[in-house]
Amino acid sequence: SEGLKGLVTLKNLFGTPAAKRRVTASITLSPAYPAFRGYSDYTFYDPQHAKNSFTDRLADSLTDDNGEAEFPLNLDRFEKATYRVVFLAEGYESEGGRSVGSESTVLVSNLEYLVGYKPDGDLRYVNKDSDRSIELIAVAPSLKAIAVPDLKAVLIEQRYVSALKQQD
Repeated sequence: SEGLKGLVTLKNLFGTPAAKRRVTASITLSPAYPAFRGYSDYTFYDPQHAKNSFTDRLADSLTDDNGEAEFPLNLDRFEKATYRVVFLAEGYESEGGRSVGSESTVLVSNLEYLVGYKPDGDLRYVNKDSDRSIELIAVAPSLKAIAVPDLKAVLIEQRYVSALKQQD
């Protein structure tokens, strides 16, 4: 997420670059659980899950001769986590207050990889003496599966025991 920028290209009605036009932008960061189209069967875990959302208006900019403006997002100023970032930009006419707007959404994380799992059945209840297997995958920011050495697994089991007598 470091160095992430919002890029805006503004054109007039004839398709030529709209140079020297004011552009405003804002970002909204919302906590998000990672989910990826190519890995829809997998559940991904984010060890730094955010609890707060943030909205920030970025400094206004002017388009250059190519009708382009760049907005550094500076996401490192927010708590480290996985966010759904919505970038909203508006480009204005040279005179008057009319504008056009556009938005783009991206999932960002400061982690080098995220680990996901895919069970071969329901994990909420496992029958006694039955087997379950889980396939693990680690994906890089490019969404390519990668090998991650020295991962450790922790098995957590909840057992419910009924008692005939009320206990603390």
